[in-house]
Amino acid sequence: MTTTPAQASPRQDGNRTVLTVLLWVCVLATFLTTLAVAWYQVSFQLFGDVADHGDYAMAAGIYGFGAFLLALTPAVAALHRLPLGSSVAAAVGFLVLVILAGHAADLASVTSSRSVADESWPAGAVFLALFPWVWALPIMTLVGAVTRVGSRSWDSRSTSAT
Repeated sequence: MTTTPAQASPRQDGNRTVLTVLLWVCVLATFLTTLAVAWYQVSFQLFGDVADHGDYAMAAGIYGFGAFLLALTPAVAALHRLPLGSSVAAAVGFLVLVILAGHAADLASVTSSRSVADESWPAGAVFLALFPWVWALPIMTLVGAVTRVGSRSWDSRSTSAT
């Protein structure tokens, strides 16, 4: 008599596929939004102005916060038991954003300031946080953590020794 390994139901496989695609979309949207917003902050200057200390500092904050968000991808994949392909892509995006954040911070340190009230890197992080779709990765992390903790039987009824 041979035994066959237990297989996941088609519904669970469908949910996992949807979550995998959603994770890929979230990683791509976060990465591209971070690049676009930081580029806008530095490159879009009105009335012939050039980017100054505050613009580069905000760009560093945007890049840094985007890198932090992408760093959540392996946790999302592990918590939802998804393939790690999106984590590899997020790691590459993370490295790119960290390099760009360092470059923007370096430019901020050597660029003169227009005024005392220049923007800083926390303002850049808040600016990126205004885009609602970048919150998908933290929400997926939270849902995965709650689901994993909720799926375990922490009460005494399920651990009775009989």
